[in-house]
Amino acid sequence: MTSPLDKRPADHPDAPAGPLDTWPAADPAEIAAGPLDTRPAADPAVVAGPVAGGLATVERRAVEVVGLLGGLIARLRTPLLAVTLLPLLPAVGLLIAAVVVGTATPAVIAIAGLVAPVWLTVRRRQLVTALVPADAAVADLKRTFDLAAIGGQLRDNLLRQDGRRLSLRPRALAGSVWRGISTTAALHGRVTDVPRLAPFFPGRLRGLAFLSIACVVSGVVLTAWLVLHLVLAALVGADVWSGF
Repeated sequence: MTSPLDKRPADHPDAPAGPLDTWPAADPAEIAAGPLDTRPAADPAVVAGPVAGGLATVERRAVEVVGLLGGLIARLRTPLLAVTLLPLLPAVGLLIAAVVVGTATPAVIAIAGLVAPVWLTVRRRQLVTALVPADAAVADLKRTFDLAAIGGQLRDNLLRQDGRRLSLRPRALAGSVWRGISTTAALHGRVTDVPRLAPFFPGRLRGLAFLSIACVVSGVVLTAWLVLHLVLAALVGADVWSGF
């Protein structure tokens, strides 16, 4: 018995005498070729536009920040070199005195006074070579920092210092670069993992300032000591060198 819901075409051998379905049969070719979605496809250029614009902004900001950091390095290069060399002359004088007089005491004093200058020389070299080559520095900067969050503030701080006299006081030097930026533990970890960026972190900048102060103190103390004992040696004899 044929079900009334049977949709077989009328020319089927087992079809009932009366037409149960008057809907025309669909052509399979039409079904296959018919469009399933008539909405226009999105233009790839329109979709990629905001993404490309955002990437271009990050790239431009990174290049600008690297350029400003390069200016900071150029301004610190000579003062740091001068401070590093300050204890060198009296230290050389003490070493010569140790050789001439035949006692090791002046040499020990000179070596102790050169600890801070040697340390500052290493830190200064790390700072001077941090952005070489510049394209690698830009890539590291984009990978390490959230430029959308802190890039603008970092750039503004560096622009504010551009043309001004930089202070080698610890708080002033670090604050001139990182003012208004929260240096979290996560940010500190990312920066210290990239050797070329580590010299610019607040702790390292404050370290440069402290080492600079130590070099000045060392230079003054060594000079005073050398002059004092030269005067005493001229007055009472060379035995004064053994009384350091």
